[in-house]
Amino acid sequence: MSTRSTFVTMGLVASFACGAMAQEKTASKYEVVAVQNGGSITGTVKFTGKPEVIKLKTTKDQGTCHEEKDSPRLVVGAGGGVANAIVYLEGVTKGKGIDDMAAGMLDQKECEYHPHVQVVPWNKEFVIKSSDPILHNVHMNYKDNDQTIANIPFPEPGQSKKKFKKPGLAYTKCDAGHIWMSAYIFATDNPYVVVTDADGKFTIKDVPPGKYKLVMWHEGYILKETQKDSSGATTAFVWSDDVVDKKDVTVEGAKEATVEFAFPKQS
Repeated sequence: MSTRSTFVTMGLVASFACGAMAQEKTASKYEVVAVQNGGSITGTVKFTGKPEVIKLKTTKDQGTCHEEKDSPRLVVGAGGGVANAIVYLEGVTKGKGIDDMAAGMLDQKECEYHPHVQVVPWNKEFVIKSSDPILHNVHMNYKDNDQTIANIPFPEPGQSKKKFKKPGLAYTKCDAGHIWMSAYIFATDNPYVVVTDADGKFTIKDVPPGKYKLVMWHEGYILKETQKDSSGATTAFVWSDDVVDKKDVTVEGAKEATVEFAFPKQS
């Protein structure tokens, strides 16, 4: 190869690399700044009424998947707190960064995704793993526009890494016939997004003082329809709409604001 061709090739590689880095930067408009005298937001997401445990019959690979699964879509603690709700500041444009946030991992174990709901930094490599000795196929899409993030087969135990294209909420399913499997991953560009714990509690720390809209999101959890094919085999589960609630909150410097969400019972 001539010297000129070498320089041209190197220039093209550098150009593509710079373009990729520029695209990554513009995918998020969030500005990282030093937060002085930040406040916090705490609260609880609580369920009103008695929760129903929905049993989902497995349709294949029962040796690994077992005969049935409890739906992971609604987990309510002894005190009525709702686990796995996502609580976040809507439209926050500046604040602390996410360098210290763990990259996250999604495991497929006994035909369930673990964890079922999580928050991860959008700009770090995310590990997708299978612990099962059967075929899985992870199909992950952004929930707002159905854009594909990952479509990875796992014919045996192993792992793969994937990077998100932009911040946003992603939905995961298995395309290998395990129709009951589902998970949600919130890829964030800021640290003001949390998942409620087993008691339905949440805390958002180091919030710049100001007025905000606090959003609580939870997936739909009522089984509306079980779809079957002409032979009577189950092909899909249809769920109710997501639950979304928003509340105004004012954060003062070095102080704690409390916000409570009453989780409505869907019908």
